[in-house]
Amino acid sequence: MAIRLRTFATFAVLLAPATACVPSPPPPVYDVHRAALVPPPLPPAWSGALRGPFGATIADSTLLYLGVPEKVADDISSLHVARTVIQTALRGRPLEWLELRIPFETALGAGAIATNEAGLATPDVSWGGGAGVGLYFDILDVAYVGVVADLLFYEIGSHNLAVCLRNCGADQENYDSQVLAVGILSLLAGWHDEHWRVFGGLTFRNHVTNLGRSEEVASGDWELQGELNGGPPYLTLSAGFDVAPLPWLSVFLAVHQPIALEDVPLTYAPIISGGLDVFIPD
Repeated sequence: MAIRLRTFATFAVLLAPATACVPSPPPPVYDVHRAALVPPPLPPAWSGALRGPFGATIADSTLLYLGVPEKVADDISSLHVARTVIQTALRGRPLEWLELRIPFETALGAGAIATNEAGLATPDVSWGGGAGVGLYFDILDVAYVGVVADLLFYEIGSHNLAVCLRNCGADQENYDSQVLAVGILSLLAGWHDEHWRVFGGLTFRNHVTNLGRSEEVASGDWELQGELNGGPPYLTLSAGFDVAPLPWLSVFLAVHQPIALEDVPLTYAPIISGGLDVFIPD
């Protein structure tokens, strides 16, 4: 019995170096593509102070055109910019000059404008919710200025494709989402009487992006690559009017023109917004 144990131990000692020399298989290498549905840089759906202590807003914004240069069209990553965005907000006015807000946005995938023809499907929806505050100051009962600051936490939907380059056998794909913060600061000024407002403003907002983030991934964790980021800042100029045909209802129409503040390749045409406020009258 002792001889057999010594023999087994000898074989184990001899086999250990040989086992250690066996190379591990090389990692899979993927080329990761990501198509993300993102909202355009819209201002809040806000034309001034709420005409009552409590109310709600709903607005529909439509992007008319998005210009994409060739260097972006050739990128394997793709942004799908929502053509239609639904904005809503619950609004309370505890003080004459103060508004507390719960804003919500839904970016729809239907009709979205893609930055390239990579063949990736557009996610159905991206959405975000958060909180905000508005300040409103009346000037001689004929003019006003206002400030709105909103913070949205946006769940951005993505369609991901990992193209197998070597050591992996087949392509892989999935749908997932990533939550990113979108900050909005809007300054507004206008003229008004009891039933109408004419206003103009400017808004600063970051634009979620993933352009330029595709890369070769020498790892099985390909889902972690091509991540989205908060993106560059945009300045959006706005002008519009607001009419209150009923004591508890006002309707508004506005035109917005986003302008990139950095060297950003996307060129926006105007965005048209229309909506209504429903409120408890003062």
